[in-house]
Amino acid sequence: MAILGLAIIVVAWIYQLIKVLQGESKIQKIFVGGYALGVLFLVIDGYKGGSLMMASLNLIALVLAFFVLVLSKK
Repeated sequence: MAILGLAIIVVAWIYQLIKVLQGESKIQKIFVGGYALGVLFLVIDGYKGGSLMMASLNLIALVLAFFVLVLSKK
């Protein structure tokens, strides 16, 4: 699951980079949503693998990304 999560995060970053290169400086909701989805897979993988510290830190990143997604205007 970690590979899938990281792949989703990479795709989200590529999308955001393309938007920046096109002159859009705002963080895209699609980027944040993709990033959050990827991190969710990392959280699940961490808990399944018994790495509670890594899973917990990824869970914090997931919650923060969720707040950015919900609170961002557009």
